[in-house]
Amino acid sequence: MAILAINTAFVNGDQVTALKLNDAVNLAAFTSGAVDAVTTVLSSGAVSVKDGGITAAKIASGAVTEAKLEAGTDGQLFIGKSSITGFTKATLTAGSDMTITNGSGIITIAATAPSTLSSISAANTYGGTLNTDLVLGTGNGFAGVTLTVGKWLVTGSVTIRSSTGTTIRLIPVFWDGTTEYSCSTGVESADLSVRFSVPASAIMTVSSGTRAIVYKIKTSGAGETIDAGTAFGSSSIITAVRLTETP
Repeated sequence: MAILAINTAFVNGDQVTALKLNDAVNLAAFTSGAVDAVTTVLSSGAVSVKDGGITAAKIASGAVTEAKLEAGTDGQLFIGKSSITGFTKATLTAGSDMTITNGSGIITIAATAPSTLSSISAANTYGGTLNTDLVLGTGNGFAGVTLTVGKWLVTGSVTIRSSTGTTIRLIPVFWDGTTEYSCSTGVESADLSVRFSVPASAIMTVSSGTRAIVYKIKTSGAGETIDAGTAFGSSSIITAVRLTETP
């Protein structure tokens, strides 16, 4: 298959002149036989590389260098996309409890350190008769923490004793003003010499805003008398560790 179409054709008997020879060369044009229509095409009389015609096998190893790539900003990567053939430049997005720091030629991925809140009362004092459940809030000098958005492990303890020798049956719970939370052990005693440091724990989820957490002492009946205070070596502690930043 011819790859050139000559503009000046010779027949037997024609005189060969310099002009005809020059025209035969200068006026020649590529034909379709000069291209394979897969990797190359004719474009305005010239042989051109067809769009998408160069395969990976035609590119030498190491030939695609940094200088050949489109410039990007700190942290950008070429990321494949299913909607359109090819890649797009984008940065990574941090997931829950992760941070991503983009630098020049570097991406740093790290886990977010858990937030920890702690409240230890040093002067909490209460003594009296419980006719209803009693809230031991920060206004009484007892421990309290304010949780922000996330999932939290809340633990703590409060120290209580019977003040008059009557039997007390009490359970400490965490209280946010609306809901009680706890996995705790109740106490039952009439011994004035025994002080109970009663533990409590709970998993709490804050979806929005903040949530103030204090102790509530739940009583099994009216007329129980208690002492809860540093005058008797007592204290209250609440510690909260944020497990995740998202609920």
